[in-house]
Amino acid sequence: HTLAKPIVLAKNKTALLEVTFNAIDGNGHISELVIHSNDAAKTAKVKLIANQNVPCLKVVPDKAMHFGYVALGTKAPKKLCLSSCGTAPVEVSDLKVSDTSGVFALDPAMLSTKLGGKPLSKDNPLILDVNEEACMELTCEPDSENKDASGAPQPFKGTFVLDDNTIVFFTSDNGPVSV
Repeated sequence: HTLAKPIVLAKNKTALLEVTFNAIDGNGHISELVIHSNDAAKTAKVKLIANQNVPCLKVVPDKAMHFGYVALGTKAPKKLCLSSCGTAPVEVSDLKVSDTSGVFALDPAMLSTKLGGKPLSKDNPLILDVNEEACMELTCEPDSENKDASGAPQPFKGTFVLDDNTIVFFTSDNGPVSV
C-alpha cells in the first residue's frame, strides 16, 4: 500500500501511524510492515502479529531509577524486577549496566536459583513463565565525585541493558532504564 501523501518528518520529530492487521482466520499469522524512506542507511521494519502467543517483558521501575545522594565509599542498593506480561515465556540471555563511571553494578545473585546456580548466558537464559517475576539488586557505589570540565558536580548516569526474546516495537514503555 502506498500513502496518498508522503509523511515528512523534521529532525528529531516523530509521527504516529495506526496500522490494522487482521488475521483472515483463527490461525496465527505474522507479517511485516516495511517503511520506505529517503534514509539510504536504513529501511524501517515493524513485525505485525495476529493470533500469536508472544512474550512481553516489563521492567520495574520502567523509566528511571534514582539513587539520590549516595555518600562516597558507600553502596546504595535498589531492587530491579523483570516481569513477564505476555502470553508466552520470556527468555533473557544477557543483563548488564552500561556506564562509563563504573559506579553502578548489577548483582544477579537473587536469580541464582532460577538459573540453576550457573551464570546467565545465551545457553543458560533466565526464563520467566507467563505472569512470573524475577528481581535482582542494582547498586550505586561511588568512590569519587563526578565533575564536568569546569569542576561542577554532575550526576552519575548509566543504562540497564538486556537481551531477550520479546518483540521490539517502534514505541515501547520498556526502553532502556536510566540509572
